[in-house]
Amino acid sequence: MNVPFTAARARNAGLAALETGTEFVQFLDGDCVIREGWLKTATVFLSNTPQAAVVCGRRRERFSQASVYNGLIDAA
Repeated sequence: MNVPFTAARARNAGLAALETGTEFVQFLDGDCVIREGWLKTATVFLSNTPQAAVVCGRRRERFSQASVYNGLIDAA
């Protein structure tokens, strides 16, 4: 590899590999989880709101005690 591996590079490569016509994409870090019902809520919102390009939810860390950074990210 001439270019170092990063999470952003992996996301971009995955996005570029999608088939034409893919309507929605959900990105999720490996240390986070999707709340039950989120995908349906997000897709309904995007389907009903054509002027929207992105929908975001509350980000929660699976391991908020793992580091100060994780704790700060997860703070309410």
